[in-house]
Amino acid sequence: MVRKRNPETARAKPAAGNDSQLVVRLPAALVRRVDQFAERMRAELPGTRFARAEAVRVLLARALDQGSSRLKS
Repeated sequence: MVRKRNPETARAKPAAGNDSQLVVRLPAALVRRVDQFAERMRAELPGTRFARAEAVRVLLARALDQGSSRLKS
């Protein structure tokens, strides 16, 4: 059976490029912390849209940068 996609509920196509989508489950407390970080970034950068996904990207990149610098020491 082939399911037809409902155009009203279909997700937008991903942006062109080499970006990949990663789906993870996080505890509610961690999601709240990510949201708090995103809210702080929106306050620091008025007029920008700093969504949860962007907050996760920034936090993950920072953590990986810190981890790699610790390994070099």
